[in-house]
Amino acid sequence: MSKITTLTDIVLSHNVLSGKVPDLTALSNLLSLDLRENHLDSELPPLPKGVTTVLLSSNTFTGEIPVEFGILNQLQHLDLSNNTLSGTPPADLFRLSSISYLNLASNVLSGSLPNLLHCGGELGFVDISDNRLVGRLPSCLNTVSDKRIVKFGGNCLSLNTQYQHSEGYCKQENSEKKRITGKEIALSAGVIGGILIVVVFLLVVILVFRRKKHARNMVDQHMLPKVVQRSAQPGIPSELLTNARIISQAANIGSQGVPSYRVFSMEELLEATENFDQSALLGEGSVGKFRHPHLVGLLGHCIDGGAPDDSTVPRIFLIYEYVSNGNFRAHLSGVIPSPFSNRLKTSNILLDEHNMAKLSDYGMSILMEESEKAKGDDFTSSHMTKKEDDVYNFGFILLESLVGPTVSGKGEAFLLNEMASFGSQDGRRRIVDPIVLTTSSQESLSIVISITNKCIFPESSTRPSFEDVLWNLQYAAQVQATADADQKSDATSPS
Repeated sequence: MSKITTLTDIVLSHNVLSGKVPDLTALSNLLSLDLRENHLDSELPPLPKGVTTVLLSSNTFTGEIPVEFGILNQLQHLDLSNNTLSGTPPADLFRLSSISYLNLASNVLSGSLPNLLHCGGELGFVDISDNRLVGRLPSCLNTVSDKRIVKFGGNCLSLNTQYQHSEGYCKQENSEKKRITGKEIALSAGVIGGILIVVVFLLVVILVFRRKKHARNMVDQHMLPKVVQRSAQPGIPSELLTNARIISQAANIGSQGVPSYRVFSMEELLEATENFDQSALLGEGSVGKFRHPHLVGLLGHCIDGGAPDDSTVPRIFLIYEYVSNGNFRAHLSGVIPSPFSNRLKTSNILLDEHNMAKLSDYGMSILMEESEKAKGDDFTSSHMTKKEDDVYNFGFILLESLVGPTVSGKGEAFLLNEMASFGSQDGRRRIVDPIVLTTSSQESLSIVISITNKCIFPESSTRPSFEDVLWNLQYAAQVQATADADQKSDATSPS
């Protein structure tokens, strides 16, 4: 990971990662590092100078805070709380020009802070509580101000407050570091050895049991896990909120490869769907399927022949993978359904646990359209089946991404009328999502707006091909990357 120099964000929080964090100074484009709530127990790693957010709380990092942290001039948020860091915090850490959030709570930091400590102008939150700090609190941290919150309880500071320990408490805590005796080492080794023996024994028993079971019946399949139901959004049937609720233990859903395919029994299907609950239904009729990393995976099927005296045609159930993070539109606005009736839409783009986009089956769109038509809503009458119409639909996906939830929720007609506003700076500020405006360069944004306009042009013959759309989006990404690099260079260069 430390060799992928194009990385801008590393988010590995809330896992069980352990060991040493490598030197990350080679990641010159890194902006955000989030390793919270793991089991990392090394010293704090060296960081690149351009990093802006560092979140390393709730680990077991040891050693002192590196003095090099005091020259990270782009650093805005630093959270090192709930570790076992020792020593005195570097004074330069408090005076960083961009630092606004500094959390050093719940460590074993000791010593005293300089009386003439200088705090940066952007520093709005400081937490040094529950450490072993002594002496006086520097004036820049002791001044009552509406612009700065300072937490310092649980130390041994010379303050007239009931939330400080005596100075002797901190000295005693610093001097009484437990030393493991030979007897304690032997006891620890014995406990660990006993645990290992028990674990090995259990593994052997499990292995023997599974081999016997496999020998008795080569075709036994694991039962499907029960489905955890998610609450439905108001005003829309629960069966439209997910592409499938059935997960096979035989299929490795978490992998990026093609999931294995199998045949399910009716008993398994009844168990997994809670007796064919409607929330597990994708749809009925002919549904096609291709295997592709960006298409929702087909796990298997089940054939229901009906009762012996039933003369009806057998039904075939198709079981699709469960995509955990919902659809793209929900991430844009948190609201379903989409205001558009197009077959290809943000509600058909699902995001898995890695936020990898997958196109859900078009049968889902057909179901949604039929459900919406049954309610008598007013939708676009044209049925789009040609490539040019897919480009039109994709253009609306781009448009929704540009304007965000507030504007996109007003409907297709409103958006079409507002497209002319993209031509002026004032219009863009009024209609484009503020996050998009503040994180995009004018040139890259203009490229995306231009290709979006072309995609939703009324005359299908004048719309661009998907190759043209892809080329323009890639070009916009390159322009944005160049602008980000230039901005970063300007920020790091001496004035």
